[in-house]
Amino acid sequence: MDDVEINLKLASLGCLNDSVAGEDYIADYILYRLNKLHLYTYVKTLNLSSPTNNISQISQHIGEIIVKKWNSVDPVNCYKIFINQFRMGFFGKICLDDLSNVIQLNQLNDYTLSYPDNINLILLISNSTTR
Repeated sequence: MDDVEINLKLASLGCLNDSVAGEDYIADYILYRLNKLHLYTYVKTLNLSSPTNNISQISQHIGEIIVKKWNSVDPVNCYKIFINQFRMGFFGKICLDDLSNVIQLNQLNDYTLSYPDNINLILLISNSTTR
């Protein structure tokens, strides 16, 4: 696909291979979306002092935690940890699509909804086959 944002959404959800999309780009996109939606749960989850726009800062913070357990730190692994925490829901529930133009159900009325002319025939056939 040519749409970069759609590719990043798919990669964020694990629908594309992380290494092909680039772990740093995926992590940066997730951080961008979290901040844009004012979902700062990642701050508490990662024990950060405040929200940030800098994915490298988050990667470094994760690296400082990891180095205590392992002697070396690969920055890509830090991005992977951030991505996996997002995917596992540690940062809360989030929709990556912009739903600002979606019509709310309570805004619909009978005139907005349209049914096909043959809906009664379809219902009649489906009811007769289930007996």
